[in-house]
Amino acid sequence: MSRIHARTLRFSTGLCLRIPAAVGQGRAVCPPAAQRSAPVAVAGSGPARGRRRHRPVSRLVSAMAGVVVAGGLAIPAASAAPGGLAFAGCVGDLAGCAATSPANALDGSSAVTVVGNQVYTASSWEGTVSHFTMDLAGNLTYDGCLGNLPGCTALSSDLAISTPTALAAANGQLYVASADSQTVSHFTIDPAGNLTFADCYGSGDGCTPVTPADALKLADGLAITPDGQQLYTTSYTGSVVSHFTIDAAGNLAFAGCIGDLAGCTSTSPAGALDGAWGVAITPDGQHLYAASLMGNAISHFTIDSAGNLTFAGCIGSLTGCATTSPAGALNGADALVVTPDGHHLYAAATTANAVSHFTIDPAGNLNYAGCIGDLFGCATMAPGALDGADALAITSDGAHVYAAGGSGHAISHFTMDAAGNLNYAGCIGDHAGCATTSPAGALVGVNGLAVTGDGAHLYATAFTGNAVSHFAIAGFTTANPPGGPYRRICHFNCNPLPGGLVPGGLLPRTCLFGCHPLPSGILLRTLP
Repeated sequence: MSRIHARTLRFSTGLCLRIPAAVGQGRAVCPPAAQRSAPVAVAGSGPARGRRRHRPVSRLVSAMAGVVVAGGLAIPAASAAPGGLAFAGCVGDLAGCAATSPANALDGSSAVTVVGNQVYTASSWEGTVSHFTMDLAGNLTYDGCLGNLPGCTALSSDLAISTPTALAAANGQLYVASADSQTVSHFTIDPAGNLTFADCYGSGDGCTPVTPADALKLADGLAITPDGQQLYTTSYTGSVVSHFTIDAAGNLAFAGCIGDLAGCTSTSPAGALDGAWGVAITPDGQHLYAASLMGNAISHFTIDSAGNLTFAGCIGSLTGCATTSPAGALNGADALVVTPDGHHLYAAATTANAVSHFTIDPAGNLNYAGCIGDLFGCATMAPGALDGADALAITSDGAHVYAAGGSGHAISHFTMDAAGNLNYAGCIGDHAGCATTSPAGALVGVNGLAVTGDGAHLYATAFTGNAVSHFAIAGFTTANPPGGPYRRICHFNCNPLPGGLVPGGLLPRTCLFGCHPLPSGILLRTLP
């Protein structure tokens, strides 16, 4: 069975072009409802609604049709074993999910992030950022949206988040990358989790421009250093990583870029950042990795004390980079995650339909350690569940990795051994052999994943499902949460915690940011 499905791509003409799934699938950059026109059919047989998340591409690449191997393989589904996922509900306009107002606020959901007991999602189809609060059980309550969709709070720059594709938060601030408007926007978060638009950089009306102007063209990935002082974003069309500094109030200042674009510092080999997409930073804040969707590679950069990047090498199938075995393991490289100890990196590749494992040496260099997925030469798992591998998440203890298969319509769960190698532990979604969700369809086009800090819950956005889904993660207990027996004290702008500490009880949650280890011997259950 061919895995080629239709994707859509917005052009400046306002049309959406369909391209094969094997090219890759990513955050949507199609026009809002008022600008939509009939897409140009090229190939494939996508879902009836046609609202699939997709990869923006400025140059066509050959699509490789794959074959889903069925047969008699025993496929473990999601389970109650530690780290296993149990579907706990969804919010969106999919029948069977809790509704939002406006009803289509989550259409084309493209990203999700967790900040304390707040959850934020992006809708690249409607140009909105939505806010949810979570209760003790991890269930979400919809608290409204920002953007130009009627019923949402309007922004002073109407193009600031026209197609939001990525979210990142630090120190009571939320940052949003928007592909079509070529912007990075800044929102403040109040103690109740509500967002207030502060400013934006890029080509959107009313935003501060950057130089070179195309440094944020089709902006996608976002990453912030652990100290919250540096922000980096990738540009698919610009083929660069851009650097912003963050001041004490959370405001951004453009500090430069690296990549192929004229006016940016170059890499060697050139093309190492072609189609730059996912980005990740080590816990010590000294190394950055960027995935190249078109270059089929991962680049390594060192970060100096001012946040400036220096190219330190690459790995993948691009000439001039270190190689992997199998050679195509990074074809369509798009999503990255680093383990909490900084010793391992995992990379999803949307064309290879695989997740690769790298060890990280003390100098930050990557050493290829293997892959899992459909690609010949990788360890095997449920065939097709990683089709369109597109997003990764990891628990805070580094024990469990989750990967979204946007074309497989499933989330796969992996445990890791002492060497960091991934072991397939099951899947959940609409894919044959996976545990199911109710309603079905909640993970169609799944493209964004986020795990709560205590490892108890996972949230997933689905571009075609038009929803955010909640999963409970098995193995969380009050006395022994993932990451060890002690939780963390979190403060919001250094405000004291109300009510004090209650050993063995609940940590009050007015304060969300700036976390510190709990004193030895105190057992707490915190909100995620």
